[in-house]
Amino acid sequence: MARLFGGLSRDTEIKGVVLRVGDELAPEYDVQQRELDEEKKYVQRRDEQPDAILGEWERTVDDLEHDALSTSDRLELSAKYVLYRQYMGENGLNWKDDVMQSLDLEYHNVSPRDGLFYGLEAAGAMPRLTTDAEVNDAITTPPQNTRALGRGKMVSTTLKKTGTR
Repeated sequence: MARLFGGLSRDTEIKGVVLRVGDELAPEYDVQQRELDEEKKYVQRRDEQPDAILGEWERTVDDLEHDALSTSDRLELSAKYVLYRQYMGENGLNWKDDVMQSLDLEYHNVSPRDGLFYGLEAAGAMPRLTTDAEVNDAITTPPQNTRALGRGKMVSTTLKKTGTR
């Protein structure tokens, strides 16, 4: 069954997902491939970082086409799908059980102690890309060439005034 963009988060089969591109429907990975191809034309490769990002993007698009669940270590939709299927199997549940909505909320709980995402990270199922120190630094030290610089200065000032940092 084809689903349009609004149904991505509820596509429990992780297949048949389509997006409208101009006047055509296309599988999600096709849309991502087109975006990737366009980005490759315009990205300025001054160092290794753009190549690494584009390489990871390309790997993910390929995986979405061939085995969407193999992206469960980097994409929320497939990570949640794998986690929830395991939970349902262990507890004799199905997608319509009320507890599944609660589970979805707990996945997004921002508490490192309670959030299911953090459990995946702690178990090594979702790689950590930053350190706590880098996150704390990013809160008040945004990229110097973006609009985030002004917002970062405001956050930094507020944190200093409240004594939170």
